[in-house]
Amino acid sequence: MNHVVDNLHDWLLGDIEDPRIEEHLQSCASCRAEFDRLITILPRVPLSLSEQALLSKATPYARFSRFTADIADLMDVEFKKAKDWLSSIDAPTPWRQSVMPTMQLFDIEGGPKVSNAIVGFVKIEKGAGFPNHKHIGKEKMYILQGNLHDEDGSVYGPGDLIEHVAGSDHAFLAGGNVPLIYLTVNQIGVEIGGNFIGPDSDDL
Repeated sequence: MNHVVDNLHDWLLGDIEDPRIEEHLQSCASCRAEFDRLITILPRVPLSLSEQALLSKATPYARFSRFTADIADLMDVEFKKAKDWLSSIDAPTPWRQSVMPTMQLFDIEGGPKVSNAIVGFVKIEKGAGFPNHKHIGKEKMYILQGNLHDEDGSVYGPGDLIEHVAGSDHAFLAGGNVPLIYLTVNQIGVEIGGNFIGPDSDDL
């Protein structure tokens, strides 16, 4: 197949479908470079599972750069700090193992607006779940990669902001072909199995 640069814009926006484009991007450095550039400037659109899998192989910051302003706003930090976090998502060092074997955590510190919240990036293995829990305060979840399948039947993908009110509860699964990665801003804390977990807890 010839170079696909001329078709990338429409393909990413979902205006055309051609599985050969994805195959070509796996082996063509020049077209892949243009792909990395476009995903930093195009508006957020729902991505297919194959496109999400392809994005998981993009350059470390490029595949998350379109989320930088939103992450900065949610975490009450400067744009550069949010960019630095997103640039580190694919590195193994920022992540630590949670007490849940299928979950890893990337600890970060936000600004004054989230000083009383559990904050950080969460990575859950595809097909794994997060148990039912109650939100003591408001929660915001921002999806970066994969799909979140909520127990109420809702499905969320990259760029989606999910908000839960204080007192609500739910459980969810990590769907898609790649691990689920999201930012959590959970005010005050959560209750899991009758145990309270707050910003200063070590239980996660």
